[in-house]
Amino acid sequence: MCLAVPMKITGIDGFNATCEAKGIQREVSLFMLQGEPVAIGDHVLIHVGYAIQKISAEEPALPGTCSTKCSSMHELAICQALIEQVQRVARDNAARRVISVTVSVGPLSGVEAKLLEHAYPLAAAGTVAEHAQLVVVTVPVRVRCRTCKAESEAAANRLLCGSCNDWHVDVIAGEEMLLQRVEIETADEPVH
Repeated sequence: MCLAVPMKITGIDGFNATCEAKGIQREVSLFMLQGEPVAIGDHVLIHVGYAIQKISAEEPALPGTCSTKCSSMHELAICQALIEQVQRVARDNAARRVISVTVSVGPLSGVEAKLLEHAYPLAAAGTVAEHAQLVVVTVPVRVRCRTCKAESEAAANRLLCGSCNDWHVDVIAGEEMLLQRVEIETADEPVH
């Protein structure tokens, strides 16, 4: 069973949104909702930092319960969304095939790199990326101290300023999963 929390979108910036529930605000990724229009005021289910499903304000979605889409979330669903993006890049560039896909994954993203690598061939099967290599780059957790303003790396389970050891920090990296690079072969290139 997974945990999905219903929240209201209060701000949108590209593929990121600020969401609120009972006075608590969170920055979340809209990566999983590509192709589904979302707007300020919409309600969504949040799972490990990702908006995974748009819901109505009246829909009963209690914390600790899962909708149909939530049960299939995790790494396979993430890979399926990733493949949609890769296919879009390939289509927009008239690619014959995809050679490699590079993603960066932060330790606080809720994505397990090994499970992502395991799920990738299943999601890529039958697509232009079927034989592409998946490269997963782990990015470190970085924090900005509210007290001394320093930026430093931090352990995922110990979010402290590396300069003054204060715990009043904002995470500035390490929560994301980003498509970094898609290497393609176009029809204009010779096949080796």
